[in-house]
Amino acid sequence: MMILKRIGSFLNAEKLPLASEVNMSEHAAGSIKLAIHHSDKGEGTLYRLKKNSLIHVHPGASLLGRRVAIYCNYPADGKEFNRHVYTQLQWCSPTGTLLSQSGGSKFVSIRDVDCYCTVHLNHSGAYHFYVQYEGAEEGPQAGLYVQVEPSLTVGKGDSLTVLPLEAIRCQTVIAKLMGPVGSWEAKLRVAKESGYNVIHFTPI
Repeated sequence: MMILKRIGSFLNAEKLPLASEVNMSEHAAGSIKLAIHHSDKGEGTLYRLKKNSLIHVHPGASLLGRRVAIYCNYPADGKEFNRHVYTQLQWCSPTGTLLSQSGGSKFVSIRDVDCYCTVHLNHSGAYHFYVQYEGAEEGPQAGLYVQVEPSLTVGKGDSLTVLPLEAIRCQTVIAKLMGPVGSWEAKLRVAKESGYNVIHFTPI
């Protein structure tokens, strides 16, 4: 079963809270700190973040002493999202300087759990971070998943209102089973009267 954790974001850049310490109530977009742990591929947990959050991914204590490379499929600037295209991220020291990759290797020795990688999440969607160890088989040895909430609005000008995701009640309709278009209104009225305010039509 997938666990969905709504992560509030915090603006204290000096000491960012760990995910396990975060109050799941509403907070403005800011910075959040999440850890990657050895052998935990994150497939049972999805972290839900505000759009425009700055995520700091840091190694858990179980990664100390390992040589590690970290990747994410968040799109690079100006690129379209492709879930299968990953970019290697750069590890930074606690003071913010880039950690060197000795001998042209893509791996960095993890000697401090306060080192980190950052990604500014200004595009909504679901993204995957994973680490690979030097000398290990190809593919993720550990990772985590995040979902960046979209910004939904109604109205315009002074009446513009931002809708929280909890306000959306969506029903999926299989378009090819709806029959003639002339009969759709009566069928969709049932959804309206049942309290749904968004209709999702599957592709024909």
